[in-house]
Amino acid sequence: MKYYYCMNILFGFLVLFAFGCTETSTKSDSSKKTVNSDIQSSKQVVASPMTTSYQSDSITDSRDRETYGVVSIGNQTWMAENLKYNSPGSRLNPNNPSTKYGRVYTWMAAQKACPNGWHLPSDSEWNELEINLGMLNNDTGATTWRGNHGVKMKSRSDWAEDGNGTNSSNFNVFPGGHYFEGKFNDIGYTSGYWSATGNIDNNLAWVRFIAGPIKGVNRIESDTEKSELFCRCVKD
Repeated sequence: MKYYYCMNILFGFLVLFAFGCTETSTKSDSSKKTVNSDIQSSKQVVASPMTTSYQSDSITDSRDRETYGVVSIGNQTWMAENLKYNSPGSRLNPNNPSTKYGRVYTWMAAQKACPNGWHLPSDSEWNELEINLGMLNNDTGATTWRGNHGVKMKSRSDWAEDGNGTNSSNFNVFPGGHYFEGKFNDIGYTSGYWSATGNIDNNLAWVRFIAGPIKGVNRIESDTEKSELFCRCVKD
């Protein structure tokens, strides 16, 4: 009798355990469906950072035969290097330790500097990239240092004061500084990039800055008449 009693108790525990596992699995599957539904229904979130893949390749600019690494992140394809095309309204810093830093451009010059089939990214296209690298969707409109994804974009070398990144995105941001009011500034500490989104009437355009040991990316407005920044092209 004791044997059958014990077996009944054991069987009861097994049933409860199996039911608990089934319920947990059901909740987990339901949660995944909800998350996927939210991603697909959102106009801002383009891809889940957890599933974003980074694929590298290269292109050659037919204008000067300069070859650039390119990287596909989410649904976008970006140049993985700063533009070097010697167009009117651009300049190369003679003190750069390497031409791999690229040229800086006026905002107007940057609008037309990218090769055929590529263009200067808009503010929203920069946001899409940043979301794919882990920035929160709620930060798209913020004018501040946002997220921790700048570390993924920075090169593994050349940054001062322990500011090197992991470059896990293969975006290869080197600290070329920026040009402001007639001189180059902050080589080794920052890198500034134009977007195509601006207001010609008030001489301001949205830009992105990546800096030193700071982990995030800064979205601010810059003076289009006094500033010259780097240009990253995104595929049409």
